[in-house]
This record gives sequence, C-alpha cells and structure tokens, in this order.
Amino acid sequence: MKLDLGSFPVADVQEGPATRYSDGLLVIDTGRLVEQILKDPAITQARIELVHPGDSVRIVGYRDVIEPRVKVEGPGVCYPGICERPGETVGQGRTHRLDGVGVVNLTDATPAHGNEDSPRTRGFDTLFDMAGPSAAIIPYGRNHNVCVLASTDPNLSDAARAWAGEKAALLVADVLAGAVARGKPARTQVFQSPQADRNLPRVVYISCHNSPEHYADSVRAYGMGIYGQSRLTAPWLLNPNEWLDGALAGRDSWILVNNPVIHDLYERHNRDAIFAGCIAIRTRWSHQVEKDVTSNQAAKIAQQMGATGAVVTWDAGGNDFMEVIRTVQACEKVGLKAVFLTTEEHPDTGSPLLEPLPEARAVVSTGWGRNELMPLTSIPKYDQPLPAVKRVIGRKTILANQNSLSGVIDAHGELRTYQWVDRYGFTSWSAFDY
Repeated sequence: MKLDLGSFPVADVQEGPATRYSDGLLVIDTGRLVEQILKDPAITQARIELVHPGDSVRIVGYRDVIEPRVKVEGPGVCYPGICERPGETVGQGRTHRLDGVGVVNLTDATPAHGNEDSPRTRGFDTLFDMAGPSAAIIPYGRNHNVCVLASTDPNLSDAARAWAGEKAALLVADVLAGAVARGKPARTQVFQSPQADRNLPRVVYISCHNSPEHYADSVRAYGMGIYGQSRLTAPWLLNPNEWLDGALAGRDSWILVNNPVIHDLYERHNRDAIFAGCIAIRTRWSHQVEKDVTSNQAAKIAQQMGATGAVVTWDAGGNDFMEVIRTVQACEKVGLKAVFLTTEEHPDTGSPLLEPLPEARAVVSTGWGRNELMPLTSIPKYDQPLPAVKRVIGRKTILANQNSLSGVIDAHGELRTYQWVDRYGFTSWSAFDY
C-alpha cells in the first residue's frame, strides 16, 4: 500500500472574501463557512474564531482538533466512516495536508460519555494555551487554530448532538483542505508498507483505544472511532497508511494522524527494522476474560504477521490499563519483545503503573498522566504557572482540581497545571524512580 503525503506549510491564517491558499497564507471566508454549518438543522448557532501561536488565548472544552487533509488520488475520503462519511478503505494514492493548522471542535454542552452530571464529561478538563510555557509543549498550541463554536439543538439525543458538532468541524476541515487539493506541495513524503527488501527484525505497532460504548450510544458515541466505529470490537489489522488518512479519528484526530510512533517506525523501516503493520484494539471491556481474549488475539495477530517485536501505546486510564498491560504480557509470552510507551499515575495517587507485570520489561515513560492537578515544582524545567490570558474561547470556567473533579475557577486566571497528557511521545517529558 503506497501513499504520497503532500504538505502545504501555513505561516498565517486570515479572514477574507474567499477561502484560498498561497505561499503559506491561508485565507478563510468564515462567513461562508458559518452559512454552510447552519444548513444542518441540528446546529442552532455557529461562529468561527481564529487564533494564532503567541496569542494570549486559552481554548477550553474542546472535543476534537482536526488537521485539514484531502484525498487527491486514490479511494475514500480522509477521516472515513465518522459522522456517516464514506467508509471505503483509505491509505493509498495521494493526500494533501495543511501543515500548521487545526480545526477545533468547540460544540456546546454535548456530553462526552453521555452523562451530563459529570463535570469531566462536559469538557471542563480539556484546554490548551496559545502562549506561555505550555504552548511549546502541547502540539495544538503551535498551530493556527480555526475554532468552530457551534450550539446544538438540546432536544436531540446526546449522540446526535455530538455528531452534529463533529460534522461541523469536519466540514470546515474539508473546505480548508480543498484550498490545496490542486496545488503543488512544498514537501511530499512517500509511505509504502509493508514492502520490505532486507532481512531485519519485524516490528508491529499495537495501539490501544478506549471505547465509550458503556457510557453512550454504541453506534455514534463521542470518542475515537476506527472507521467511525466507536463500539467494542475485536482487534483491527490496519496498514499504517490508513492511520495517516485518518482511519482513527473523532477525538484528538490531529494527534492521531501525526502520531510520532507511526512516523518514527516509518523512518526506521528497511533501515533498522521492518515496519510490519499496525493493530488497533478497543479497551474498557466489562470482564477480565474479555480483556484477556482481546490481548491474546492482538498478540496472535502480531505473531502471524511475522513480527519479532511490538511497540504498545494507549489513550485512556484506569479500567483500560488492564487490556493494555495484558497485551504487553501476551506479546512477551508468544516470543515478541514488547516496548510499552505510557504515561504514569501521579505518585501521590498510587502506583505509577496500575498492574506492574514482570513481562513489562521495557517501559518508556512520557510522564504523569490522568490530568492531575500537580505542583509544577515537581517538573523543575517547567517550574512556572500558566499565566492568566486575555481571552478564553469556549468554556469560561474550569475545574479547580482535575483529579477529584471538584471546584470551579475562572478559566482566564493563572493555572498551576498542564492540562494535556502526552500519549505518543510528542514531548521530551518523562518520569523516573530513585
């Protein structure tokens, strides 16, 4: 499977009479975009706000960030399956992307897990700054962000409201990417997998993803979908090029298509190892037997692919960890050397790893996870608060304590925490025992 990925760098984004791209400048007809969004009867109000790196802006309560990508050649559409988009298999042909742009889904009070009473599900704990110490760490802070603020019909179901907001953001991303559909990219990368011409170790990437099925509509739940499927399913065998075309999307979509694990394995392909392919598994099954079956099947598929090693990542916490760590264990038991890339629980809340198994012998830490409110003095390099901001886009209040989900504070004020978890190694954050 061969995919050419063409990049168009964006140095500035401005409003204008027509949406177009030229020499690093992206001009957006925001009025026309709002008109198109409002054609969906599920959307009652909408507006678009532009923010840039260095702006004194905090974005609060985002549901997703999408990188504008468009299929130029080959089957399917980018971000397939989600929100009733065509589900044809992607990963071939040519795709163009706007490098340095994020479309931010800031739908109103659509619950993430179908529970309006939970402060976390209302999106209080998702935020990032465009300036200050965290802007250089959280990838979204380095983008020119097109914020889509949409109000949905409260008479609709949670699932319908969630999809309406994501559809609005995808519509904007499609229009923006369309501006470079016929252009000549500044840089083109060629991804071809699993073609191999050397006798090297074969490595498979196993990516573990939370399913919101227990919390919300099992067909159209808010959350990351695989070809739009967010329910609990058996492990998926995927070509890495499908990742690059957005086969996994719906929450942190920008992160997923820019996953550094995928890119690093491709860079090493046919040089240090053979990138044999990808396996995606769903987590948060109800019973341990279900979890073990999922983990063992993932390891079996990897073994049948001829893999001798595996890199394992995950995107959630708590319950989901049991499938993930058992996947590491299952790989080791069938003879695959497994490297586990993971965040950790804050040491004040318990064990850094919820179930430390002896088979997990190669663990790479990306720091403390779970969005706890923690003093920045525990990270000396970043021992400074997030400064107050002039403007907040989205929710105007946030939880005072992300761990206990208690208290409410003004989102404009100074913060003593970073509200982001590095699941895939974008940063140089880590943790160590002594």
